[in-house]
Amino acid sequence: MPAKRPASFTVFAVLCIVFASIGLLCDFIGLASQAASKAIAGAQAKNNPGQLDQQEMQKEFETKLPAYLAYQWGTMAVSFVMHVILLATGIGLLRMLPWSRPMCIVYGVLTILIQLGVMVYTLAFITPLLDELLNKQFEKQGTPVTVPGWALSLGVILGSLLGMTYAIILLIFALRPKMAQQLAGAGNLDTDTALGRQEPQDFYDEDYQRQRHEPPPEL
Repeated sequence: MPAKRPASFTVFAVLCIVFASIGLLCDFIGLASQAASKAIAGAQAKNNPGQLDQQEMQKEFETKLPAYLAYQWGTMAVSFVMHVILLATGIGLLRMLPWSRPMCIVYGVLTILIQLGVMVYTLAFITPLLDELLNKQFEKQGTPVTVPGWALSLGVILGSLLGMTYAIILLIFALRPKMAQQLAGAGNLDTDTALGRQEPQDFYDEDYQRQRHEPPPEL
């Protein structure tokens, strides 16, 4: 008899699969956009001379920021791996496999650490340079606009916290002792079924119990 899956496992499994699928789609779109960004930026600069020069900004980032290209491609690779892990976690939760719990914990811990690392690097290096370059570009265009640095930093912090939200919830779900007990119970049921061991059935004949039984004849 297959183990009955609790509703919480179904909810988290569906969320993992949905988020992972969306994330993988965004990864492929981001990779394609990154590969075509130079050509797109060049065409936009020719058609709109007053627009922000993305090629120039990209060169500034690569020149002034430490290991910017490694950070850029590394984050994309790590994002792809994490989404694959999340997809496998969702499948494991859906089938109530024993390794789904450690996968939840691994995904939650790694996601929190990665988001914190990205936030620190962005606040320390990318945000100040981006603020400087944007304001220079606006000055070239003669636009009386100033981008406040705190707004960029706030956006980075909120984005990182949002990226960690589901990982934290999933980690709390996986660290519950009840989840380990449910998975252990599911494993025991599967093992008993595979070995052919089943609980004895209790037969009860209601009609027989209601029959009037005559005493045995006297000798």
